Order: sequence, then C-alpha cells, then structure tokens
Amino acid sequence: MVQGIENATGNSGVSNRICAYTSIEDEREHRQQAVSNQVQVYRSQLKRLLEDFAKIPDPRRINSVKHKLTVVLLYGLLNCLFQMASRREANRDMSRPAFLQALQGLFPELETLPHGDTLARLLERIDPQSIEESFVKLLNKYIRNKTDSNGFCG
Repeated sequence: MVQGIENATGNSGVSNRICAYTSIEDEREHRQQAVSNQVQVYRSQLKRLLEDFAKIPDPRRINSVKHKLTVVLLYGLLNCLFQMASRREANRDMSRPAFLQALQGLFPELETLPHGDTLARLLERIDPQSIEESFVKLLNKYIRNKTDSNGFCG
C-alpha cells in the first residue's frame, strides 16, 4: 500500500485507537513478552543453523577467545532479526538487563553478549561461504518440508 492511499476496503491499515497500556511497566511487560515469544520461535527454528555454525572453522586466536564462535554468530544473527541499525545500537539495546535476561532464557549459551566490534572483527576474517552454506542448508530444509506429497508448495 502506498503511504497516504487507502486500501480497497477503505481502511488505511493503521489503527486509530489510543494506546491500551495504562503504565510504563505495562508497556515494558508487553514488549518483553513479545520479544520472548519471538525469540522462542527463532530458537526452535534455528537449532539446526546453530549446529551448523558450530562446524565452521574459527579464524580467531584460540588463547584470546572470550565467546564461542556460535555465540558471536548468533549475536550477529539476532542483530539482523531485531533490525539493529548499527553496532552501537545493538550494544546499547541488546545489553539492557531485561532484554539480555529474556535472550539468556532462550539461548543459555549467551552467558554474556559479545561486543559489536567483536562481531565485526570476526566477520572480517571468517569465510563467508561457510556461513552462506549454513543458511542454504536451512532454506533447503524449509523447502523440503513445505513441499507436499504431490510435490507442490502450499
């Protein structure tokens, strides 16, 4: 829908109601629950991807590694899924206590979050083909599971 143009039913698609939250705590609780629900779906769907990430060779010096490779790649993936615009935004928002607690409840491997600069340095040195192959495997799994017994998607 083009901004400012109503759809065929005559509705603009945007609600004209006031906010249903009665307090800041009410809104915070709702947001935390929404994030928690979203991450639970991601966790169940991305288990195989995390297993594939664990097989990727780690290009970092073994003695200076604070976070496992899968944790840093998971952090990068969550940056994308939560549409973080920058490393600075990700560092600020994802390290907030309530957000971090919700993430740790669903991803126990996230004992602490890596810094955005750690992710950037890793991505400069890692073989991008290995990450791409992990995603292709996941997509192929979804395609196979989406196809019905007649071979049609739907």
